[in-house]
Amino acid sequence: RISCFGKLTQIGPLAGENRSDPVTMPGFARNVSSAPVALAGPDRSGVIGDVFEFDGSRSYDLNGDSRQFHWSLAENPAGSSPVFQTSSMTAKLTADAPGDYKVLLEVSDGSLKGTDEVHISVSDTRGNDTGFLSASSHENTCFIQSNGALYCWSAGGGAVGWTEGTASDVPVPVSPTESFRDVSAGPSHACAVTQGKLIRCWGSNAYGQLGDGTLTTRDQPVTVLDIDDALDVRVGSYHTCALRESGNAFCWGWGGNGILGNGSAETSTSPVKVVGLENLFQISVGNEHSCALDRLGQVHCWGRGNNFRLGNGSSSHHFKPAPVGLPESVVELDSGSAHNCARTEQGTVYCWGLNTDFQLGTQDTGDRKSVV
Repeated sequence: RISCFGKLTQIGPLAGENRSDPVTMPGFARNVSSAPVALAGPDRSGVIGDVFEFDGSRSYDLNGDSRQFHWSLAENPAGSSPVFQTSSMTAKLTADAPGDYKVLLEVSDGSLKGTDEVHISVSDTRGNDTGFLSASSHENTCFIQSNGALYCWSAGGGAVGWTEGTASDVPVPVSPTESFRDVSAGPSHACAVTQGKLIRCWGSNAYGQLGDGTLTTRDQPVTVLDIDDALDVRVGSYHTCALRESGNAFCWGWGGNGILGNGSAETSTSPVKVVGLENLFQISVGNEHSCALDRLGQVHCWGRGNNFRLGNGSSSHHFKPAPVGLPESVVELDSGSAHNCARTEQGTVYCWGLNTDFQLGTQDTGDRKSVV
């Protein structure tokens, strides 16, 4: 995919146009082979006897080729005999001794290969176990320990997830009988994905952002309707979005300015499918907009357009996903309240949107119509 911007005097089929934002050149196709991108997951920590599970399903090939997965235990403590099991895209390690372990994932398309590794630190006693995944927003913070336990605390935003539903300055266990793999905290609600790939949400529900079909605020997690294959969940101020194993995105909650991405401004108390997007790899959510990254490295955004946060050179709201004009293929995406940043295959970081507090990294202020 080739993108250009500026005065396109003699450039391709768009010659004669002046473009302030990058535009994809029609008629050009990728002809450069690139190796698959292997993604084995975050580093972990735990104790002897813990079982660590790895999922490589988010690995991808920009050329669209079929992928072959190979897991291996590259390092383990001297004298240890850990149990290591593999099954195509997943692997499982049972630690039997303290020390450092390294799990290696290789993803091949038959000719080129990509690799990623996960480091595991194992101690002989639980002690103060550290979380390997955390999320925070405004007054609420949550984290997941290496054993899948979920804890949250709050200055009073209502997303703590325990019976009283008030502030706490220490971590409070959330649904302690369950094990979690992903969590996202918003200003007044939070959601987490269980190891069984269900989504559990709690907190404010004034716009149906908990996805349980009601407008009832919950001080304990409730299950989001109609989703049993969630990979990721992300929450905004009054809406929530999830990525499913099918590669589709679903959103629910407040629908103003097209924030749910289904072509409507209607609020929904249950998940609705984001239209026009397939084979997604990652989602991100701001206060009143949402974005997604597909497996070809293209970013799409929708919802409120103020501050040029949708990255298409316009401040108009979009009720359906619109492509962001990025000059390179993207491998990682994240969103702030009204801005976004993306990391490319080459390691370059591009940002766009609100820039009142230097959040775009440009050493100045002023919102950006296009990516910088």
